[in-house]
This record gives sequence, C-alpha cells and structure tokens, in this order.
Amino acid sequence: MSDGFSLTAKGKAEVAAKPGKLSTGLKTLLGMVGDNATIAELKLKLPQVPANKLTAALDRLVTDGYLRRAAAEADNDLDFT
Repeated sequence: MSDGFSLTAKGKAEVAAKPGKLSTGLKTLLGMVGDNATIAELKLKLPQVPANKLTAALDRLVTDGYLRRAAAEADNDLDFT
C-alpha cells in the first residue's frame, strides 16, 4: 500500500468551498495534502497530531472520496531495451 495521497475532484471542490461540508481540521488536512503528500510529510507538518489520529483522518478522507491513495512509484531502474 502506498503512503502517498492526492486530492480527488471532490476533494478539490471541498477545499474551494466556503464553508464546505467538512470540519475545519479535516479541510485543513485536505489543503495540506494538495496535489501530493506522504504520511511522513504530513507528520512533519503536524507533529502535535498523534500518528494514529492522522492515519484515521486520512483513511476517512479516502473512504469519503476526498482523497485517493497515490500510485506507488515505478522502479526507475527497469530497462526494457
């Protein structure tokens, strides 16, 4: 499973909405994810948030359709020639 996340169209619409459907905390988290963010990057930005709460919030945003898990990075060492 990838630890990267990106906004879906629904997530982008929520970030732009005033006031939006999500709580302020979840909406802030969406904004921090932006085009792409990993759990490690988010932990650095939010050191005061316990890891299990951050993971639960991200899982909820994925389940509700605001975020998608980013595809795992391809191995750049492959040579198909």
